[in-house]
Amino acid sequence: MLLFRGRKMNMIRGRNDSMSYNVAEMYLGVIIVAVLLCLLPTLAIFYFYVFLSIILSVMVGQLSLIFLQILFTDFPYFLIIFSVG
Repeated sequence: MLLFRGRKMNMIRGRNDSMSYNVAEMYLGVIIVAVLLCLLPTLAIFYFYVFLSIILSVMVGQLSLIFLQILFTDFPYFLIIFSVG
């Protein structure tokens, strides 16, 4: 945001120095800031829902495997076998 105040960071001296930017540099700075402000929330919500859907699908898969394990280990199959035979 120093760009809009006409300043730049001097890394060697560790302070802000004044700087005069030309029109092309100002346009580039405005475009970069606008793109970041508009795209950042959109991308954050997109990745939130994508990762949320991946996590939920994995949890549903795990729950279905647990249900099948319980079904195969705890179901009283001998009652079915004795009632048929």
